[in-house]
Amino acid sequence: MKTTSLKKIISILFLLIFYCNVSARDSIAILENDSLALNFKLNQILQAQKSISLSYYSIYEDEVGLKFSAAICLKAQQGIPVQVIVEKSRSKLSNSIIQLYKNYGIQIKYYNSFSLGESYKNFSWLHDKLLVIDSLYAVLGGRNLNNKYYPSTTDTTELVDIETAIKGKAGGDAQKYIHHLFNSRFANNINIKKIDSTHYIYLKEKIDSLIELFKKKTPHQSNNLFFPVNEVKFLQDNYKKWPKSKRIAHAILTTLQQANKSIIVVSPYLIPPIPFMKTLKKASKRGVDIMLMSNSPQISDAPIIAAAYMNDRRKYLKHKMRIFEYNGNKMLHDKLFLIDDSIAIVGSYNFDNISYRMNSENIAIIKDTNFGKKILQHIQTRIKDCFEVKNVCDKNPYNSRKMLRRTRANRALLRIVPFIRRFL
Repeated sequence: MKTTSLKKIISILFLLIFYCNVSARDSIAILENDSLALNFKLNQILQAQKSISLSYYSIYEDEVGLKFSAAICLKAQQGIPVQVIVEKSRSKLSNSIIQLYKNYGIQIKYYNSFSLGESYKNFSWLHDKLLVIDSLYAVLGGRNLNNKYYPSTTDTTELVDIETAIKGKAGGDAQKYIHHLFNSRFANNINIKKIDSTHYIYLKEKIDSLIELFKKKTPHQSNNLFFPVNEVKFLQDNYKKWPKSKRIAHAILTTLQQANKSIIVVSPYLIPPIPFMKTLKKASKRGVDIMLMSNSPQISDAPIIAAAYMNDRRKYLKHKMRIFEYNGNKMLHDKLFLIDDSIAIVGSYNFDNISYRMNSENIAIIKDTNFGKKILQHIQTRIKDCFEVKNVCDKNPYNSRKMLRRTRANRALLRIVPFIRRFL
């Protein structure tokens, strides 16, 4: 009898440990559709119970930007702590809206305020697109908070993108990162000396109107979008000193070095830094199938980077890497790595030197076969709008003659002054 009771107790303890481990696992939601992503993020903000933190490269005062502004102002009004850190050089925030944030009790700081005394600040940009709710939910990817990325009544979106929502411990790690960034030497308090009173009144009325709409709206639960994954690790660099640490770069390099079967890289800007290119070459030599996807020169919003990519076509093909040039109606803005169909790297990190050397970035490494399959399916949908380059002389039929002429001029410039590449 005693033996039977002991066995039952052990079985119960085992089940409790098992279910605790399952419940502790991080879960993921993939936000491909821009309308779904917009509603998801606004809903998460409106349901926040403890805290809201935003770290963004670009926030505008357009329709989408004001929706997010109204949502965080409402929560700040309800007593929820809100922190915002934003890249000064790329955002379009007037003194009026910053003062409005402060009046609602929102903490806001600029990253990258120009400084003569601390010149290192002028060589780093905040490239994050990160929303964290209650130290539990984190949404990261490539979408900024403006009409270019999310649907509005006045503009059409200019880019196709993907975001990943994480629920669990990685959300807490993302919160720690924003706290670290907010208190780093790169973050600056914003002192408002003068505001346009007319513009302030206009924004206040707009925000208050949106707040009233949000109060009437019943936020819907989004937990049905999440599914459990084996392992999620949120990663960021250290900004206590300059230059930044290379924690993210080392993690990506290590993951690529461990590839056995395949490597897929999707990046709007494709200029692999030297260590990454060496790793890809070695992987190709040991038989790893490598696929690279980026924008065609016609689609890219950075002609000089498109020219650098065109110069690199030959070496990609020489090392048996498959190349796909995106030709959709909008610019490709996905930032994805998929290794052996089971390890995915998502976040704000472009496959270029700026992300490698200068930008503030964040990524999540997700080790899960099911998630890998879903990312692979997403990439396969992108391939439908791509031109595959099989020979160095192949001409993408989508590219116009005018664009090719400009690309040739930039390609020549990069050959004459190759050092420029190190800053692209």
